[in-house]
Amino acid sequence: MHNRSKSARSARWASPYFAAGLLLAGCSEALPGGAGEERSGPVALSGSVEKGPFIIGSSISIAALTAAGDPTGEVFGTSTHSDLGEFEVNLDAAGPVALEGEGFYYNEILGGLSDAPLTLRGLTEAGGSAATAHLNVVTHLAHERARALMGTGLSASAALTQAEGELRAALGFSPPGFDPQVAGAGMSIFGGDAPANGYLLAVGATILMVAVEEAGDEEPLDATLQRSLNALAFDLADDGALDPEVVAVLEDASDRLDRYDLLDRLEVRLEEIGASAVLPDLDPFLDIDDDGVFDEQDNCRRIPNADQAPLLAVCSMTKVSSPRPDTSFTGYSLLDADQDGHTDVVVTGGGGDLGIGVLLGDGTGKLAPPVWSATTSTTQQALQGDFNEDGDPDLVLNQGDLRLALGGPGASFGWPAQIYDWLAGPTAIGDINGDGHLDVVATERSTVPVWGAGVGVVRLLGNGAGSFSPQAQFTTVYTKAVALGRFNGDGALDLVIGHGDPKIVSLWLNDGAGNFNVVQTFPLGEVPESLVRGDWNGDGVDDVGVLTTSGRTMLLLGTGGAGYFTLGPQRAVAPSCTWGQLAFRDLTGDGRDDLVATCPDSVTLDVLVSASQSVSEHFELPKAGSWNSQDLADMNGDGRLDLVYDSGDRMVVQLLNL
Repeated sequence: MHNRSKSARSARWASPYFAAGLLLAGCSEALPGGAGEERSGPVALSGSVEKGPFIIGSSISIAALTAAGDPTGEVFGTSTHSDLGEFEVNLDAAGPVALEGEGFYYNEILGGLSDAPLTLRGLTEAGGSAATAHLNVVTHLAHERARALMGTGLSASAALTQAEGELRAALGFSPPGFDPQVAGAGMSIFGGDAPANGYLLAVGATILMVAVEEAGDEEPLDATLQRSLNALAFDLADDGALDPEVVAVLEDASDRLDRYDLLDRLEVRLEEIGASAVLPDLDPFLDIDDDGVFDEQDNCRRIPNADQAPLLAVCSMTKVSSPRPDTSFTGYSLLDADQDGHTDVVVTGGGGDLGIGVLLGDGTGKLAPPVWSATTSTTQQALQGDFNEDGDPDLVLNQGDLRLALGGPGASFGWPAQIYDWLAGPTAIGDINGDGHLDVVATERSTVPVWGAGVGVVRLLGNGAGSFSPQAQFTTVYTKAVALGRFNGDGALDLVIGHGDPKIVSLWLNDGAGNFNVVQTFPLGEVPESLVRGDWNGDGVDDVGVLTTSGRTMLLLGTGGAGYFTLGPQRAVAPSCTWGQLAFRDLTGDGRDDLVATCPDSVTLDVLVSASQSVSEHFELPKAGSWNSQDLADMNGDGRLDLVYDSGDRMVVQLLNL
């Protein structure tokens, strides 16, 4: 990264050459000496104009040039016929031409169409009976330099080759020796996953990022972008080089590009206009962690490691997004609903006629539109298990009462049948009496003294056929969270309960028949919001992760014997964390559980890496659109966990360590 203040950058970009305009000279009349040169023809010229893509109806002008780059006086006009910025025009003669496109464009950094038109220019050699030429950022930046070189006697093709080579060297956006194999007029961000197209997208997005930051809330963005493009073109025109301070600004901006959001917005735009295209890979042209190793070769793109020494970390995040269900929902579960070996997303709590929806995964991270079954109300918690032992996953839904939705063929779910009729609080599932069938442990809620105060713990013993036998309750106070785990080495599932008043965690040992007795209380000093069980330090003894309403994670490390727990590492992850989520997952691939926490009021997913008090990870996420809106599972079948979340308008899968 380059630590330059915004004021310093603003001063550089506001230098006098920004005030100049670029006009297509001689569009209305021929220059002396130009009209007499003979040109062969005719030529059918087609192409596109794109920053993001220009909209339908954008203006295209093509001016025929002499070998020296002077206008002949012949000008051809047309307009784009699609929202991909595509155009066609018939030229009377072959030879060098200057092109200019003007129109509104799609902004791939912010999303949405521009507020004002943008003008892009370029040169090409239109030869044969048909030719293709795209107008884009690369053609615009090389345009003035190429015309200057044509004035020294170089042919159009030789001038473009030199100008675009100098541009690549000046920008430094590509590895040493990179050859795009095509001229700028042959590049298109919608032309497939070719290196040349990735280079074009990286250059254009970076310059747009600079303009977005420079414009801020005070200046018109599109005018700022036009000025930046023109200034860069003029800076290159005389010697093919850029001011070092300008290069530093561009390099700094490229470090802040979010390639996945950028590509996602372009995918969304393609969907909006009913088009399809394969977008190019940006990794060969970006160095997001600024360690001097381009991302395509970097073994850890998110964390600087110039020596490429292996790191215990999540080193890459590849974003895949799918349409979000067009209805409200309050939670979801990740499971293989159709038993095809791919993880699916099951959303719950849609209400009305849309209750349980299944978004089938295809094994690449993509999700299909939801298929709906059953009807549910607001779901506070959804737990999965095979309660009737037919091989299909079922759901226990906490909707105030407890209900069981049995899974069936074709990723369907039956009507949620009530299995407990009182106000249900935090719930856990497991075989607590050792009979081989899944059971349910739930706390009751009461409005006294405060909402969430537990007045009892109910045990629902499963019979393996989808039915339960409620057992006698035992009482506790102000229950906020529960979890099952093995904490004393006898193999039976024990119970930990988080209490809001007093602010403690209590441990209840199982006698093997599903009866629990409290043996320890552990003071926290903060209200526990969520509890999970895992083996964080890899010693084979279950530990307990705690997330508090104050936004802190704590670890209670199991001893496997007397004393049961010792206090482990703690981390502040958010200013507050009501309805927060906590999970033990092996994100780093070392075979040990990492503690993963997220809070609805935060955009950070915090990971406390296994057996470390100092190593941590932070993932920046869009503001979630619903409760319980992040989870982890292997979504692409590579054996590594991936992150799934609801961004509010899309269901997003971040493929980790791809």
